[in-house]
Amino acid sequence: MKKFALLILAIAVFGCFAQTSILIYDFKSADLEQSTVSAVHELFKSELTELGYSCFDAPEDAICSDGNCASEGAKKAGAQQALYGTLSRLGDKIIVSIYVADLSGATVHSDRLTSEFVENLDIVVGRLARGIAEGVKAGDVIDKTNVTETESKEPTRRKNFYTVGAKIGYKFPLGDSYGKEQMWHYEAVAMYELEKMFVEGRGYYGSGGDAYAWGLNIGLYYIFSPKDFSPYAGGSAGIEWASIPFEFDEFDDDWIIGFDNGPAVSVSGGLLMFQTYDFRLILDLRYQAVFMGNVEEEHWNWETETYETFDKDLGIQHSLAITLGITRRTTTGDRTGTACCMPW
Repeated sequence: MKKFALLILAIAVFGCFAQTSILIYDFKSADLEQSTVSAVHELFKSELTELGYSCFDAPEDAICSDGNCASEGAKKAGAQQALYGTLSRLGDKIIVSIYVADLSGATVHSDRLTSEFVENLDIVVGRLARGIAEGVKAGDVIDKTNVTETESKEPTRRKNFYTVGAKIGYKFPLGDSYGKEQMWHYEAVAMYELEKMFVEGRGYYGSGGDAYAWGLNIGLYYIFSPKDFSPYAGGSAGIEWASIPFEFDEFDDDWIIGFDNGPAVSVSGGLLMFQTYDFRLILDLRYQAVFMGNVEEEHWNWETETYETFDKDLGIQHSLAITLGITRRTTTGDRTGTACCMPW
């Protein structure tokens, strides 16, 4: 009984680690040379083998266009699945369509990608093979820096990416900053995006009540993921000019407007969206501190009927701002490959 239990356990363990076997047919094509079709067959075999599949070649010149045909071949070869598909040309583009059938003839996976050039078919096949192995569409395994997340593949997205755009939001003063006036906040933005970070230059203006402020700022931010939607965080520095209302107790609680400028520093984080596209959506939450100095103001004293001069230290003006914006590509930037692979 103990031996039987051990045998069952061994079979179960072997089953967990057993390779999935797949029969690979030549692809059906009327538009491409046979050498290209054969190369695609070999690329799929190589990629799937690397991903842990046990691959079999279908008999020479055997081509299937439906699941029942493919499954019959898989049964004869002793494989669990069969891969078949088509290669077709649309203008200068090459469309690769794939289907994976099980032994019942049912389609368990299908996908399609487009390549701009014959030379990029290895990248397309790599993504399709990964999609088969992970059970997802090939469009879901791409990010902005690479295709297959292996060092042997060429990036298909820009390493450097330039965008410009605008943001709009609201600025909330902290404590007594900005005379406690909440402000609408507008930004003009230019971004230079690297592989894992981006540099942002921004000019901004905000106003509300008797307060207003404008400034220039440049910052560096880290992107936590190369996927389409990624959080980011970083900091910036610059200068701000501001008109700030404040209460002056010595003159019957009068409100006075002080104008000054000072260095500004901020930390911010948010969500960077649509990284693999030619535009970005940005949701940003920013804390900023501006180091203002003394302002000299004149005030009319009704008792003495004279102007009196005084100094006011504006101190540090603190605020939180939340903005939503969009930027769009202005120049191509530096490419290390072509944008070859487009999911249909």
